[in-house]
Amino acid sequence: MLSTWVEFETFTNRLIGDFAKKCSWSSCEVYSATHLAGDAFGLVQARRSTDGDWYPMAMRILVRAAVLAVVALSFGCAAKDKIVGIWNAEIEQMGVKQIMTMNMSADKKMEMTIEATAPQIGAFKMTANGTYVSKENGKTITPTIETVAVDNKQLESMKDMITKGVKDQFNKELTPNWKSDDEFTLDMQGAAVTFKRKK
Repeated sequence: MLSTWVEFETFTNRLIGDFAKKCSWSSCEVYSATHLAGDAFGLVQARRSTDGDWYPMAMRILVRAAVLAVVALSFGCAAKDKIVGIWNAEIEQMGVKQIMTMNMSADKKMEMTIEATAPQIGAFKMTANGTYVSKENGKTITPTIETVAVDNKQLESMKDMITKGVKDQFNKELTPNWKSDDEFTLDMQGAAVTFKRKK
């Protein structure tokens, strides 16, 4: 039982945070939900100042908020683009195994990393950041890679060439071949690369 005003406010904010994580809300959506909760707090405080009893009013607002949350989970989360999430793939080129990870966020930002260990070069990591556009729930994806960083001294001199190669490969409309909501393949340089959702 929420016995104090502070407990009520803390519980409601934690509820918003849980829904934000569940639905992959953007920072704008989190701000809107928090602002709405702030308005609710204001109504409770106003009522409390007139009759001195905030708890019944707080419970009514909390119940209404719970109903709205269920609606949001039923419609907002279900409508979330299925490309949103973290995807892992393994690629082998010229005998070198590479681990690729793509993080596609709900606010249309993306981060891609490739990690491998190659002869005469050693371990290296490439990180690319940018944005993406998804159409028809991931039927097509168009990334825009903006920056590329390479964590390997021997590859630093090749950074411009690597950046061009990454942009040429990804800065175009891509068509995933969806096997399920948690797996798809992409044609990369003539080979089908399988991406699986990280859970």
